[in-house]
Amino acid sequence: MHITILFCSFKRNYIKISVHSTIVIMAEQEGILRKIIDVIAKDQKYLNFNVTVKPISTDGANYTSKLFLITVSEADKENLELFVKFNTFSEKICSELHYYGYETERFMYTELAKTYKAIEEENKIPLENKLFIPQHYNCDLNIARETLVLENLQSKGYTTRDRFESIDWEYASKSVETLAKFHALSIPHRGNRSSTFNNLLNNKGPAFYFISNIKESYPVIIENAINATNDKNKEKVKNYINNIAIFEKYQSFYTNHLRRQFIIHGDFRVSNLMHKVNEDGSLVVIPVDYQTIHMSSPVLDLLFFIFTGSDEAFRRQYYDQLIEHYYKELRRALSQLHVDPDKVYSKKDFESDLKEFSTFGLFTSMCVLPLITVEAEDAPEMGEEVSDIHSFVRLNCTPRYRERWNGIVNDYIRWGIL
Repeated sequence: MHITILFCSFKRNYIKISVHSTIVIMAEQEGILRKIIDVIAKDQKYLNFNVTVKPISTDGANYTSKLFLITVSEADKENLELFVKFNTFSEKICSELHYYGYETERFMYTELAKTYKAIEEENKIPLENKLFIPQHYNCDLNIARETLVLENLQSKGYTTRDRFESIDWEYASKSVETLAKFHALSIPHRGNRSSTFNNLLNNKGPAFYFISNIKESYPVIIENAINATNDKNKEKVKNYINNIAIFEKYQSFYTNHLRRQFIIHGDFRVSNLMHKVNEDGSLVVIPVDYQTIHMSSPVLDLLFFIFTGSDEAFRRQYYDQLIEHYYKELRRALSQLHVDPDKVYSKKDFESDLKEFSTFGLFTSMCVLPLITVEAEDAPEMGEEVSDIHSFVRLNCTPRYRERWNGIVNDYIRWGIL
């Protein structure tokens, strides 16, 4: 499934396109791709070049973007490998979610990345302890406002984990180490915020608005969760839900007055992480997809990762250990930045937040797991023709969802919450 575009930058009218793909590229997107590639290629000193465009599918793991891998090649030069994504949310959905498209993510890859790099250099952070942020390629926003261009990490050996498989200890521990680095870097930046920072990050975050806008779907979400619960636990789940304002409680996780706010990822899950194994056998994990970063508790990222990516067997063996590992790595990352962890986010504060957000895993799993475990052919389409946000959550419960959900119910019974 490839689309090959041959460019000769000195002959603008000689552009040949050969299409061999079942994935449709809209004429407008094709025109934008041409302009973006031409600008970036020339900026990178490519003069007479060929371009290969490969549309890619995430098999249900991505809902907000149309994705492409692009190779710019020229004789006697190393290939330029790019990753391009187009925002596919309708204007109506963007408005409802207070979703800024790639404005927020572009801010991460430009302003924040530059600031974080300077903080790391100032504190002489060793290379292996630095946060890896993929390279972003600038382009005229009049052309590419709804498009983001990054380096293609796949060409460097990175891949994503199967979203249907539970995380293991090696992957989970490396992921939360990376998460701790990301969280820690937001603290030294606190005293030097730009207007863009204030506008983009000092709000309730996209998750809050997503929850708010699916309120009328909550009866369906709750009914599906109860129906998916094993018979032996069904009454416990039903009684718990009937005795709590579950919608308001879930919403409160994003509005509570917090002891300490960090910049959090907001969607830290397996599908938004890339990893590779180095020659020495060590594992590297890199976060991507920073569309939902905002100010909140780091515990939300941590619990979201655990409950969307693990099964009951993993949590029985490693839940407490992973929680401890994250906090140890957060303290280490803060200390390397010459920030006192006990003043910024003490163990007592961390444990208080864990207690405050103790039911977050249950509520977010009820709402989000059907989307994460959906089969590729049933995944919701969120393009311009779709204006109903409720299609995101009104999904059929798959056997994978039932298995994961019942494992979480077992956890909360074991912990004395249900």
